[in-house]
Amino acid sequence: MIINSQFDRLYVDWKGDEWSSRIGRYRVNWAMNTIWNPNDLYNSYSIYDFDYEERPGTDAISLSRKLGFASSIDLVYSPNKDSNLQRYSARYLFNHSGWDMQILAGRSGLDNVVGGGFAGDINGAGFRGELTWFDPWKSEYQGQSYEKTIVSSIETDYSFGGRRNWIGRASVLYISEPQQAIDAAVYLTLPLTARTLSFTQFTGYADLGFDITPLSRFTVSGSYYQDGSFFVGLSNSYSLSDDWQLLYCFTAF
Repeated sequence: MIINSQFDRLYVDWKGDEWSSRIGRYRVNWAMNTIWNPNDLYNSYSIYDFDYEERPGTDAISLSRKLGFASSIDLVYSPNKDSNLQRYSARYLFNHSGWDMQILAGRSGLDNVVGGGFAGDINGAGFRGELTWFDPWKSEYQGQSYEKTIVSSIETDYSFGGRRNWIGRASVLYISEPQQAIDAAVYLTLPLTARTLSFTQFTGYADLGFDITPLSRFTVSGSYYQDGSFFVGLSNSYSLSDDWQLLYCFTAF
């Protein structure tokens, strides 16, 4: 039996009329997508962490200034004991014709990065995308080589409505130069970052969920990798009370 405990969130906020700041451990939520997030430079997460709805946070200092409706400039710095792995970046977020868009640039550990994302809808279907260019300033670190790469993802979702509240999602992830590892054990122990969201160039994902009852929801999901491997998952969440939820899952690789 293994028991693990940690501070998931612990931060201090300061807010003014136009400026705001935060310091501590929290989630730097720059994601546009809901499945794979190439723009998530600070707290990448795995799609297989289905029981971690809050998603991971990071130790950071941020400063933001509002520029108008759905528009802001954000600066974030995340220190690290290893100076090679510190991260800092700036983001410009804005809205154009009902579409949220962002442009970002900075440093993410061993990479200089430039990226962008968008989110909106087309004929009632949600449509989102993210792209980030990773340019390593170190070609090798701790025995692992790094190459320039583009990581991008596009996704859509649609609510069919009805008494069962059917909702479907689909996404495609592309990595121009997937991270190479000596063996599976080495790859699985690498820190999860926005450049290591998958181990193949193309990866596909889809899920479909519906309400069995108002308190119980069933979801079937699957992902397919370019090397022929796949993942299939079945899950059901049940609301026990206002503050308690039961989740059970079946998975196959």
